[in-house]
Amino acid sequence: MDGTLAGTSLPFQPKVDVQDALAYTAKGQSAYITQGDQLLYLAPLYTMDQQPVGTVQFHVSLEEQHAFYERIRRLFWLVGAAVLVGGFLLGYLYVWRQANVITRLNRAVMRIGEGEYLREPTVRRKDELGELALGIFEMSGKIATTHAQLTDEKSKLIEAVTRLQELEQQQKLFIGNISHELKTPLTSILAYTDLLDMYRDDPALLDEACRQIGMEAERLYALVEKSLKLSSMDVYEFETHAASVDLKPLLEKAAARLQARAEQQGIQIVTDLQDGKVWADADNVMHMVMDLLDNAVKYNRPDANHGQGYRYRHSAGGTGLHL
Repeated sequence: MDGTLAGTSLPFQPKVDVQDALAYTAKGQSAYITQGDQLLYLAPLYTMDQQPVGTVQFHVSLEEQHAFYERIRRLFWLVGAAVLVGGFLLGYLYVWRQANVITRLNRAVMRIGEGEYLREPTVRRKDELGELALGIFEMSGKIATTHAQLTDEKSKLIEAVTRLQELEQQQKLFIGNISHELKTPLTSILAYTDLLDMYRDDPALLDEACRQIGMEAERLYALVEKSLKLSSMDVYEFETHAASVDLKPLLEKAAARLQARAEQQGIQIVTDLQDGKVWADADNVMHMVMDLLDNAVKYNRPDANHGQGYRYRHSAGGTGLHL
């Protein structure tokens, strides 16, 4: 037990200081020493009666174990790197898919904002993004329905406003026309009233005045009735009924209706008419002739042509209006 080498089965003796290890084995303890790829194991050796007789030394090469550990380490790094790269690629793919879905949803919302509504969901997925896409699609449908209703209401409103504007213009024109139509018979009635006041003892004038006043009153009544009827129907245009109109009696009647007013102005209405017929509305023709005669009487000037198709002549007997 003094550390002397008794024998060895190794082809060479490792150059390792084993004195410290022998001190352990002398105390009955095992010891081992590693150096590079070599492992020396020392254990105490006993006799049958448990008396220490020496130390046995085993030499083991650790080269294969080190190579195994190196392979394990490299494999660990390789697997770790592969897992890292794979995880990165999977994460990138997942994020890219999510970002792509979000981009498509964003474009869908922008299209809805521009008035291009969706016909189907942008994406079909069984997750939160799929539910969001379905919600956007349903929202698009509701917006499209509401927009169509608003557009229809807007069209109706524009149509109603246009109709009201047309009615307003028609009302103004109607009021102007009816005022003018009412003025002519009222003027004749007032003229005959003045003549009756001036010539109370003229039976012929009395009969003619009563007849003309009655005719003008009937005309006023007819105009008022027609105006009320048209107003109740929101129609502000007189209806026309074209037919064959005999001009001669119509013009004679018009001249007779304004004769009293003409006499007040010192004007004599002289008719020189021939038979003739036109296809027109009799009331409209009468209104037109009455307007022309009324203006001719109102704005008469001796021997002047006012553009109404009438000519005024002045002589010693007075001013004459010729048809």
